[in-house]
Amino acid sequence: MATGKIEEKNLRNMMRTTVSRPILMKPDLVEATIWGLKTETRRIPKKGTLMFPEFCQYGQVGDHLWTREPVRLRAVGGDWYDVVYKVKDDPIHQFPGKPHPVLKMNRWTPSIHMPKAVSRLDLKISQVTAPLLQSLTSEQAAAEGWHYFAKLEGHDLPIARSWFRLTWDSINEKRGFGWDENPRVWRIQYTVAHALR
Repeated sequence: MATGKIEEKNLRNMMRTTVSRPILMKPDLVEATIWGLKTETRRIPKKGTLMFPEFCQYGQVGDHLWTREPVRLRAVGGDWYDVVYKVKDDPIHQFPGKPHPVLKMNRWTPSIHMPKAVSRLDLKISQVTAPLLQSLTSEQAAAEGWHYFAKLEGHDLPIARSWFRLTWDSINEKRGFGWDENPRVWRIQYTVAHALR
């Protein structure tokens, strides 16, 4: 009986089509991902979610995530438009066609409203697990983007874990999911399928 359920589940997974979902990401973490210094993310599950990878609201192995970050229009031509991204060097990318109505000239569009057409990153999920937050190792903390911030590849890895804790708490502690609470989280590992640099 158990073997039959496993075979049925494998058949369902093979028949499943991949999906593409948005994921909010701070601009500096988008940069870290673009440069290969961030290859995973931890996220809070939706309330009441069963903590099995197939129930992850961000997707399953093989699915895609496109990142959302603050953007603004810089220029519009007849059949093109320029978009600026809110990071250190304000990178500019040109896109064909007419801009999405949510994009405004010289005014930042919040991450939550950024349209897919101007996303700089398409990520392919390679693994989804559900560990306790504090089970994070120094190597995993480094994979969360620490080297991008440290600016030194050979820096002491235990510092990466402390950096991650501070970063995590700055985003999640006020929501009741701080480091000390040690919540179960989604650990999503990914590869970059496409990036605009």
